[in-house]
Amino acid sequence: PANHTHVQPWSVRDLEESSDGTIWIGSAWGGLTAYKPDSNRYYSYPMPSVGKEWLWVNDIEITTENELLLATRTHGLVQFNPESTKIQVLDLDTSGLKREAISLIPTENNLFWLATNMGLSKYDPARASLVPFPGRKALEGVHIYGATEDVMGRLWMQSSEGLSLFNPKQGTTRHFTASDGLVSAAFHL
Repeated sequence: PANHTHVQPWSVRDLEESSDGTIWIGSAWGGLTAYKPDSNRYYSYPMPSVGKEWLWVNDIEITTENELLLATRTHGLVQFNPESTKIQVLDLDTSGLKREAISLIPTENNLFWLATNMGLSKYDPARASLVPFPGRKALEGVHIYGATEDVMGRLWMQSSEGLSLFNPKQGTTRHFTASDGLVSAAFHL
């Protein structure tokens, strides 16, 4: 990795701390950077480019195996092993369409919800594959701009269909729209 003394603050999209105290920084145009507090140094990890596009990291999550999952605008889902510095761009698309990974939300059994510009998926890093789940059809093709989980385990999503609420236990989705009081049909902060 390249050694730096700083990172461009305007491009930072997400921060995540690993168990060894390393602060992982995901950014637009800068990709992935690690800040090591003990040495007060930044280390950039080169990522593969797609055409002329640099890696744009929207979200970072750490698996139980201490690997990083990166939700990226340019590469979809990327798995990174900090020990070996191995980078794996995960080909999750069978449609041939470019899937932009927006956010990752950890869930039970080291699985992750993956919000994308083409809907909601569930990802298993141990098998490097998507996992089917009840209710997924209602969210296919929905552009999700952001997602968060509430205390009841439901997912609230900013989406092209309004404010979307997905209940994984019941496999149900409700889209709140302008008829529910939103300003417009699409809900994007």
